[in-house]
Amino acid sequence: MSAKTSRLFVGLGLPPVLAQQLALLGGGIEGARWEAPEKLHLTLRYLGSVDGGQRAELDECLRSVRSGPFELTVRGCGHFPPRGEPRSLWLGVEASPALVRLHDQLEDALRNAGFEPDARGFVPHITLARLSRAPSKKVAAWLGMHALWDAPPFEVNAFTLYSSILNQAGSRYTEQAVYPLASAHPPT
Repeated sequence: MSAKTSRLFVGLGLPPVLAQQLALLGGGIEGARWEAPEKLHLTLRYLGSVDGGQRAELDECLRSVRSGPFELTVRGCGHFPPRGEPRSLWLGVEASPALVRLHDQLEDALRNAGFEPDARGFVPHITLARLSRAPSKKVAAWLGMHALWDAPPFEVNAFTLYSSILNQAGSRYTEQAVYPLASAHPPT
């Protein structure tokens, strides 16, 4: 990947208090690498490697998405893949028509700007841990203990373009731009 190419994704950041609460759920599973609170987010769309030439078009595309603020509730948990050896643990979000509308508008805008459609279905979730040969009994116990976990609703009033830089410890996410919902203000 060249110095001018970035791995990007669009996501929803979490309120810091909620991120801290979620981080406290980690532990007790050998082979789990728990995400730090500052990395917790809900991915709306992974974009992959985007070169500098596509960045201006991407920014214009993301500015065109129009959606009002809405509330989300983190609720329930699971693992990916749903069958076979789990590779990640996640918390889900309560069904939200506003979240689905935002995702669909984002997907349409990206397609219109020439980005390939996302072949994966949209499964809103917050990844808590990456797993490597984690004992299945420990994973099942963690899932059972947190199956009914939920948090108070929080307001979503923006979405964010993040870059992801891989290193030996995993990845580091950096905010590239924030796009307010239902606002005419430019991204910060």
